[in-house]
Amino acid sequence: MLQTLLLRIKRKYTMEMKHVNDRFFWMVFLFGIGFLPFVFWPWAPVPFELPKVWFFLGFIDILCLLMVFGNTDGNPASRSSYPALQGSVWLFIAVACFVSFLGVDMPKSIWGNYWRLDGLVTLIHLGVLVWVSSRLLTPRRWQSLSLVLSIGACLLALGAGIQKVWIVCTGYTGDTGVGFVFGQPNFLAGYLAVVFPLVLETIQTQFRNRQILRKGLLIGVTAFFLTALWDTGSWGGMATVTVCFSIFLFVSVKQKIVKLGILFLSLILVLCAGVFSMGLVQTQITNVTAEGRPRIFMKAYVSLLKHPILGWGWANVDHAFVSVDWPYPMRSDVYIDKAHSHIAEILVTTGILGFVSYLAVWVFLIRALLKIVQQGHALSLILFFLSYALYTQTNVVSISTEILWFVGVGYIAKIESIER
Repeated sequence: MLQTLLLRIKRKYTMEMKHVNDRFFWMVFLFGIGFLPFVFWPWAPVPFELPKVWFFLGFIDILCLLMVFGNTDGNPASRSSYPALQGSVWLFIAVACFVSFLGVDMPKSIWGNYWRLDGLVTLIHLGVLVWVSSRLLTPRRWQSLSLVLSIGACLLALGAGIQKVWIVCTGYTGDTGVGFVFGQPNFLAGYLAVVFPLVLETIQTQFRNRQILRKGLLIGVTAFFLTALWDTGSWGGMATVTVCFSIFLFVSVKQKIVKLGILFLSLILVLCAGVFSMGLVQTQITNVTAEGRPRIFMKAYVSLLKHPILGWGWANVDHAFVSVDWPYPMRSDVYIDKAHSHIAEILVTTGILGFVSYLAVWVFLIRALLKIVQQGHALSLILFFLSYALYTQTNVVSISTEILWFVGVGYIAKIESIER
């Protein structure tokens, strides 16, 4: 009798401690993801991006230690997750490791560029993040994460505006694009553009029963983000937010006349953007500059022809870039370590083999999204992944933005398995 009582007490104590550990684990996860964009270290060799990568690597290591030694494995309910989606992520990572072993600079593939630390070590940590997210996130926790990310993004947009005012007031005449705690304006723009759909979801969720306030906030926040993106000077960021907000409005409104108006305005904006882009590309082709996108893309394409199947190895775009002279050799060339397009980056570094495995991730991701389209926040998830896909084809992104995509993949793997 006494032994049975002691066993019950022990079992209850163990369950309560596990609940506390799971709760603590979730709070650590939430803090790390939300705080990462604000990390910088003025005394680091690269003050903004490198400290973020250091923080991320340490953060994932801490999460793994907590799961191993802290008597916790994330979410206590429904621990299964979509194996095909997670498997495709690890298949891509395995292919990246394989082609890098046969690549032109294996040590650099392992650690990555000096300025970014974007090597295989970081990529494997991102894969671990997918697994952790799939164990931890639920629809309710995703809403909490979206709220934290939305607040952080609004603070970043506010900081960008304050920095812009300071630039104007001081009469600074150099590069006036603001990067705030990202340093690089395009890094900040990418983060704001990718988090923007989550901001829309947060407003919809938090102010569901206050229609006038909700509509005012949606319009005001969109204008606020577009202003911040204008301050960064990122046309890609502004275009991404505009596309996402147009789709959001088109799906959200019920009046057919309003839908037609949104569709008409969107078509006009697409035509104007197309004409502007064609003129810009034509100008850059006519007046070739060392850092111009047409030159970077052409050199990436020609270098891919030299290693079409296995690529040059992960994080070896710089080797591919210097191997090609297009349209002619330049005496004083720029250092290019990124293809400035995610698809071009995958093709150059991992070849057709890596690109096919990466494409498989998106196929399983889209398949899972279509299965959960009945979920209340399915639209924001679709726009979230769409914004990442759009922006990364025009610019390089920070590790702070990359982790959002991997967290999202882990979450999709989780809720798709719940739906099944």
